[in-house]
This record gives sequence, structure tokens and C-alpha cells, in this order.
Amino acid sequence: MTRTILAFALASSFFAPSAAAQDTTAVRTVVDAFFAALNTRDTVAMALTMTESVRLVAVDLDHPEKAPMVVERTTYFKGLTTGTDTFNERYWDPHYTLDAGIALFWAPYEFKVNGAFSHCGHNALDLVRTPEGWHISDGVFSMQRSNCP
Repeated sequence: MTRTILAFALASSFFAPSAAAQDTTAVRTVVDAFFAALNTRDTVAMALTMTESVRLVAVDLDHPEKAPMVVERTTYFKGLTTGTDTFNERYWDPHYTLDAGIALFWAPYEFKVNGAFSHCGHNALDLVRTPEGWHISDGVFSMQRSNCP
């Protein structure tokens, strides 16, 4: 009986997801929730994915003479709640890097407004593990209208 219990315990720990795998899944869930909220303009859902002090930075590759645009959370949310256009941001080939309480998401993307191509580029999101779970602490994205990834 003791051997059976020991064998079951060893097998369970072998097949149980590791802490790193659980963290990766949690980070992916937060990233997917962020983009789902963006695509539906849902600032309540989006707020659950971000830290209070999050900053988003946009780099316009078509106009390199322009300084990157830095947007704080409140300003970003105001822009989402005041417009009526429909958004569809789609990313692919995501890369995730995690180490202890920090994570990085990187992926090329395409952005459509009202079903029409608007721009493309790359997204990079920094995430931190807080007592409440993983949250986006910073984001930077490039924007271009041609030569898409």
C-alpha cells in the first residue's frame, strides 16, 4: 500500500504542470485578455490586465523624425471609450520569456479599423507578477503601413 501511494505521488508530481509552465499559461492568459479587451474597447476588462502605472509607447516607423508617443493608462482608456470605430488587432508567432516575477511578450501584429487595414508592427509587453497575479507594466509597439512583418 505504501508503495502504491508513493508511486501515485511520484507520478502525480511528474505529470503536474511545473510552476514555470503555470506562469507561462498565466502570462498568455493576461496578454490574450488585454487584446480581447482592446478589440472590444472594454476598459474595465483591460484594467484587470494592467498595473496602475502602466505606460504604452508607440513608435511610428513611417515617420522616424517623430518622437515616440508615450501614453499613460488614463489617457489610453479615454481614447478607447470615446471612439466608435471597431478594432481588430491580430498577433502571431508570440514569444514569451519569463524569469521569476517578470515576463516579456513579443509578437508581430496587424491592426484593422472598421475591417480595413490600418497598420502593422511589433508589440512588446513587460509583465510583472504581483500578489494578485500577472499584470502588464509597460508596452511598446511599432507602427508602419507598409513592409509589414
